[in-house]
Amino acid sequence: MAGYLFGVQYIFFTNFEGRMLSDDEIERDLENMVKHGVKVMRLTLMWADVAVSPGRLELSRADYIMDVAHEKGLGVQVAFLHDSAPSWAVAKYPDARYVSAKGERVYFTLGRAIKGHPGLCLDHPGVRRELEWFYRSVVERYRDHPALHSWEPWTEVWFNPNDNTIYESEREALFCYCENTVRRFREWLARRYGSVEALNEAWLSSFSDWSEVEPPRFRGQRVIDWLDWKQFLIENQVSHLRWLTGAIRGADPEHPVYVHVPLSCVGSKWSKMESKLEGFYMRDYRSMVSSVLVDDWEAAPVVDVYGLSLYPTDLRDYYSVVYGRELTEEERLVNTDLDVALNLDAIRCACERCGRDFTIAELPGQLGGLFEPWYDEELYRAQRAWSFMGLARGSKGVLVWEWRHSVLGTYAPSYGLCDERG
Repeated sequence: MAGYLFGVQYIFFTNFEGRMLSDDEIERDLENMVKHGVKVMRLTLMWADVAVSPGRLELSRADYIMDVAHEKGLGVQVAFLHDSAPSWAVAKYPDARYVSAKGERVYFTLGRAIKGHPGLCLDHPGVRRELEWFYRSVVERYRDHPALHSWEPWTEVWFNPNDNTIYESEREALFCYCENTVRRFREWLARRYGSVEALNEAWLSSFSDWSEVEPPRFRGQRVIDWLDWKQFLIENQVSHLRWLTGAIRGADPEHPVYVHVPLSCVGSKWSKMESKLEGFYMRDYRSMVSSVLVDDWEAAPVVDVYGLSLYPTDLRDYYSVVYGRELTEEERLVNTDLDVALNLDAIRCACERCGRDFTIAELPGQLGGLFEPWYDEELYRAQRAWSFMGLARGSKGVLVWEWRHSVLGTYAPSYGLCDERG
């Protein structure tokens, strides 16, 4: 990639904004982006917002934004959000809902203000057909647009139901136990072990046929079945990324494909916390590494540019609540800047191994959430420090989440470089 990318996330649809932005607001926003040095904006297209009915996409607002961006000299990264299933897809494929370890089907929530969250299982053949058509149609529409900068097939690669807004127990936060995913697991085991007899020897089990094999659901005496299940889930998730990336490249082999993860799979202080408070920010992150994150060393080679999100300052407030006191300067350093350094170094290592560039793909424009705005003047100094920490490790860019404050869901009001009025 040429040059250093400085960009912002642009939310224009109803879920985060509460309404669709007008033409005048969009034009003013894009003018201000250019005025303040933004080179690229990420335009995220939600499956539930865009695919209004089977075989029909509503892209008139995206068309307008692409045209205005070209007029203003902005590049556009078109991103896809598939963990927002349209209601017609749910009705058409009722067996495609995610299934928990308890055998319960996951019903939708307004997770992070995303309707149809957490989407439908990517192992379901019908869902795969619908998403391939959605991706291919969007790519064919914009691949020759002069404003197009790049694509992103997945906004934060993780296991979709596992954002801890649905399941708090680590045991319940592994997906999916539907028949399609279990079938793929059995096929994976057959390739790994070669025979049921070999599997029985490893698992200390007594299966007589592959159809009898089930993934582990609850804690028991064995470990190897859990290790196999988790290894399969990681590899399966990377295969999903490879499939979605292939859907884009099949229609547009010219423009680069970016993708990013919530944080490195190496983990951070987040993976060791003991939660004393429930809530979106004050939640238990112990399950993040074990149930959410994918293998960066396997995922990075799939795309052209890899990246991660950085939201470390939430930890300051978390720790002050947990410990019941203000943090010392040393604790703040350990729980923020060193956390950033660890995650940046891990992503750097994964990308160096496969010769890929990396970016800081989400950096908070401001803090907040749970209907309480935080205006932290120190954050802007910290943003510069974290950006330079990335630059020192070879980062090729930073994208700020987001241009305007969100006004709906657990994100509200938060994260905007500007307030909700722009």
